[in-house]
Formats: sequence, C-alpha cells, structure tokens
Amino acid sequence: MTNEDDPSFWEVDLDVSYNISKIFVFNRVAGAFRINGFNLTVLDAGNNAQYEYTADASGRNLFEIDLQGDGGIKEGSKVH
Repeated sequence: MTNEDDPSFWEVDLDVSYNISKIFVFNRVAGAFRINGFNLTVLDAGNNAQYEYTADASGRNLFEIDLQGDGGIKEGSKVH
C-alpha cells in the first residue's frame, strides 16, 4: 500500500537474483478497484531493467503477468 503519493510507488527487494516466470498483483479489497493501471519493472542486481510491463486501467482484482510467455524467464532481484 502506498501513502497516496503522486505518483504512488512500491518495491519488492528479493535480496538476491531469482529466475522470475510470473508475477501476480492483487487488489487489496475485492470490488474496490484500487489498482487502476500501473507500470511494473523487474530489475537485476545492478538495477538494470530486465522486463517492463504496463497494465491497463481495467479495474481488475488480479493481474497475472507471465514473463515466460512474453519473451522468456527473466532474472531479477527487485520488482517495482
């Protein structure tokens, strides 16, 4: 959850690099549609972008981002 910053921002630091094949992003409350479009980036240990994804403003409760089906598994240590 963000603090209503503009733009809102969060980051998951995995501490080490992993092969990432899928990322799931969930809305906090079903039906609230708090996530209304977003940008997601997988970063390697040197903070270089390995994968970028832009979600539409569909108001879905679940976003399943399949990196394997979109050019292959990516190695990353951070997602933001």
